[in-house]
Amino acid sequence: MGQNLTHPNKSAAIIIVAFNDAPNLERCLPSLKKDLNSKEYTVHLTVVDNSTKRDSKQQIKKIVDSVTRAIYIDPKNNTGFAGGNNIALKHEFSSGTDYCILLNSDTEIYKGQLTDLIKAQAGSAAALVGPSIVYGDDPQTYWYGGGRWQSFLGIVRHNLRNQPVRKQLTTTVTFVNGAAMLIPKSTFIKYGGFFEPYFMYYEDSDYSVQLVRAGEHLLYEPKVVIKHYVPPISEKSTFSIFYLTRNHWLFWVRTSSGLARLTACLSICMFQLVRFISYILKTDKRSAILKAWSEALNHKYGKTFTTT
Repeated sequence: MGQNLTHPNKSAAIIIVAFNDAPNLERCLPSLKKDLNSKEYTVHLTVVDNSTKRDSKQQIKKIVDSVTRAIYIDPKNNTGFAGGNNIALKHEFSSGTDYCILLNSDTEIYKGQLTDLIKAQAGSAAALVGPSIVYGDDPQTYWYGGGRWQSFLGIVRHNLRNQPVRKQLTTTVTFVNGAAMLIPKSTFIKYGGFFEPYFMYYEDSDYSVQLVRAGEHLLYEPKVVIKHYVPPISEKSTFSIFYLTRNHWLFWVRTSSGLARLTACLSICMFQLVRFISYILKTDKRSAILKAWSEALNHKYGKTFTTT
């Protein structure tokens, strides 16, 4: 762990979990300059390095060390999105930080500042706040324009996905995407962090739904716009397909009840059958789905599928 930083009132940490992706950090970090030099808040960067390659770790540490106000954390193994963020959240909130802003390494700030999320939260007491997210290669098109949980289908949806950017107002939502999410200390103290058996994917969906079910409200702040460099659906890795498939069932187990438990089960079965058929000729991806089904059926969660 790097230098120790003191946190006066109104302090914030920008948390990034990295994984063998130094080029993403090199693109992302320059966009954080305004936030890290904020005159309204004391802001610093915390990077949890889940990298499994020695050269990647060395590159990422060098990049983080070049940032004036930054902390580098090496958990010594790949703890996943959920575990990596939980490590940083525990460290920050136990050190006196007031707000943590989670940010994917494959993003960059496009409009506004991340600290605008703090202003939105302070005026609403929201449990989570999320910004607008556009495609990195097409910033005039939404990837996430707010989000909603559809309990009877067992899914969360991105509002305005693939639609042209338009003027929006700050509004209450039922799903905040983890690619860019503000968590105030009060939320973490009361509810804790992400459910780590997910390892990767659906942890933000689960967290949002658990908060909504507890009576909390979540906020979407379109004043802040983030670019997200996501690969096309056709280029999803076997790693992604496995965890998305398996974890959808864990999400169903943890968030559905009553009649919605039945309708969501039918919906997920149909969705995943279509996914399986679409990959029927791709041996690696077909095998990943079959493995995901087997592990979900046997309640095997956590890090069970690896990649270099």
